[in-house]
Amino acid sequence: MLVSRFIVRRSAAVLAVASMTLIACGGGESNDEAGIDSIGEASEETITEESRVEVTEAWARTSPSMTTAGAAYMKIVVPEDDALIDVSVDPSVAAMAQIHETVMVTSDTSTMGTSSMDSNPMGGAMTMQEVDHIDLRGGELLELKPGGYHIMLMDLATALEAGATFDLTLSFEKAGDVVVSVEVREDAP
Repeated sequence: MLVSRFIVRRSAAVLAVASMTLIACGGGESNDEAGIDSIGEASEETITEESRVEVTEAWARTSPSMTTAGAAYMKIVVPEDDALIDVSVDPSVAAMAQIHETVMVTSDTSTMGTSSMDSNPMGGAMTMQEVDHIDLRGGELLELKPGGYHIMLMDLATALEAGATFDLTLSFEKAGDVVVSVEVREDAP
């Protein structure tokens, strides 16, 4: 009985010393706070350059003061296959933003009542339509440009004037949200 009490006391003392040593060596940070996973290797929380969405040459065309819509354009490269699934803008710029595509409407399709038509010398008309997403291939350039895919800004709060900037949030299926600063310009950069 005396031997078992000695073993229990000695085990308790060893555990206490081990606990104090672990606390002292920890430096006040948990493994998560130090960026170390439970195995002891660096965690994957740091985003490398290869995993970032690249957005360049983001711009919007100036708009006359009576216009209620505008458009934004840019170049996008994603590191892996992804999809642009939504866009949003601060209400101080426009009531909403949508992903649009310019498409040709053939001459045999009725275009009565459509206000966004432009005549096309090839016999049809061009119109814009909302799309629910744009598929992107990893490493390939997607250019949002006049006459193609673009971001439509609906119900502008004020006219888009040259030199102004605003933020646009692009939402990707895999990469998540990316905030882009858009410069208002007369022409493409």
